[in-house]
Amino acid sequence: MNSSQITQLLEVCDVQEKTIVLLIVDSGSRRQEVCNLKIGDVQIENGMIRVVLSKGNKDRIVFIGQATINAILDYLPDFNYRDKESPLFKTKNGKPFNGDRMQKMFLRLSKQSGIKVTPHMLRRSFATLSLKFGMDMVSLQMLMGHASIETTRRYIQLLSDDLQNAQKMQAPLIG
Repeated sequence: MNSSQITQLLEVCDVQEKTIVLLIVDSGSRRQEVCNLKIGDVQIENGMIRVVLSKGNKDRIVFIGQATINAILDYLPDFNYRDKESPLFKTKNGKPFNGDRMQKMFLRLSKQSGIKVTPHMLRRSFATLSLKFGMDMVSLQMLMGHASIETTRRYIQLLSDDLQNAQKMQAPLIG
């Protein structure tokens, strides 16, 4: 997904859905990692999130920007006064968000926005956009929680325009 598609998707989101979409695309977190987040895992003051026991039973740190921090504060205005062990995301009836619920949410958002979207597509967008805006592969690998840089490479989806522009800027014989 590109930036304009993400913007189009956000236009049909409610406050919780917007927070989830921004969190995934801003941090590269996996669907289940987002479902498992507790309020205490998020440090609003510095945009740091502790992902506990992610894939491979490893903890890692990811970061979010101001837009995602603002979305969390819009979603939970009393964030700092909530129980730190409480799930960050809950269903309308108060149960912790789970993978099935999130999958249904993304099916509905796909239909409403006219853009096919899954949490995994947003994770791939994080990887692609991060690289496009200058992040190095090793940092990206660490943020995504990949054991191998080859796994990270498979996530990268450079558009042909990006490749053409890179070639024009770097190729030695372009005149």
